[in-house]
Amino acid sequence: MRTVIILLLLIWFAGLASAQPPDTLWTRSFGNEQGAYEPFLDVVSADTDGGFFIGGLCCRTMYHGDFYSRGYVARMDQSGLVMWGREIAGYYVGTEVYDLWPMPDGGVTAACAAGEGIWTITTGLIRYSAGGAALLNITYDNGPWPQSDTTIAIARTSDGGFALIGWPQIGWPPCSTQVLKVDSAGTELWRRSWPGRDLCTISALPDHGFLLAGGRGFSLCRLDSVGDSLWTRHVFADTMARCMRMTLSPTGTFLLVGSTGMDAHGEAVVVRNDGDTLWTRHYDFSLPIVAAVHCAEGGFILLSDRLIRIDMSGDTLWTQALPSANCLWKSVTQTTDSGVVVGGNALPYYDEIFLVKFAREGLSADPRVITHPASFALQAFPNPFNPTTTLSCSSSAPLGQLAQ
Repeated sequence: MRTVIILLLLIWFAGLASAQPPDTLWTRSFGNEQGAYEPFLDVVSADTDGGFFIGGLCCRTMYHGDFYSRGYVARMDQSGLVMWGREIAGYYVGTEVYDLWPMPDGGVTAACAAGEGIWTITTGLIRYSAGGAALLNITYDNGPWPQSDTTIAIARTSDGGFALIGWPQIGWPPCSTQVLKVDSAGTELWRRSWPGRDLCTISALPDHGFLLAGGRGFSLCRLDSVGDSLWTRHVFADTMARCMRMTLSPTGTFLLVGSTGMDAHGEAVVVRNDGDTLWTRHYDFSLPIVAAVHCAEGGFILLSDRLIRIDMSGDTLWTQALPSANCLWKSVTQTTDSGVVVGGNALPYYDEIFLVKFAREGLSADPRVITHPASFALQAFPNPFNPTTTLSCSSSAPLGQLAQ
């Protein structure tokens, strides 16, 4: 009986099944200028070149008892340095950028509340090129009633247009949720509204419909392609549970994050686009989960008082402390180099932005970080009866010299 033992001396795939929290690459802060309350960050969103965009409001000042502010969009490079920044003028209660949608050409489209006078804020849609040139700047008429539109989120649709979701706060119907559909040129196609200021996030579906989520009980609402409601659901009967964000996964399911109960600890839920719940998880945060992003390595990264990476079943892979406890963290994104950028605002006056970037994970299952060996050895023994032994191997890529 011949026994052949093949010993492969490999130096990669150490710690095969472990995922480690990423290292901090850099931290940045902006603002805290004398005589002004600025700036405030609402959103970070990855661009196509390894950098990212940020948006929010800035230049908040008081003048004769009135509150003035301007929205802003800025593009940052991989090191967190400003490539360009644009301010969006506002009057009285002002203008604020709430959500950003990066474009394939390297530009960005912003959904904002656009100040147009005393307590009159309309829905705004603004688009910039990769270099910061203004390509689109449109506001949408609220009708005969003066009102304050807080445009919360944006989703791009398959026809190249956008759907925006927000809260008309003054006027009729009072405290409602509104969805506005526009084409690629920003022309309004239709709008729908529902009583109750609950829904705060939107996703476009392959059948050209929409899924809305947010608010009490983790509410869900399914719309068809023209905005008519097909059904509504609540994940939780407890109205103290509140959904704050929804994220689409590559499998077509949706992750909803927020808090549940009076303790305001983190809650995550995965649902299908028909509204059926696949799983729920409770995480021991001291604050709600305010944002989440699907990551290239699989699963999601959740943002609360710290970062937590979960797999597609909701199991925790790692947790990562954030560099400042004196910060209200708002948004998280994964850049094209697989780094993770988190943004927030300094407490207690919200007069400074904090940004931190973490390196990509050193997951052995990620082919981008595999270290290949310089050599390996093969041994075959014993072989007392035959003068030679044949060892076979195969590879999908060309191999160099196998043995000498």
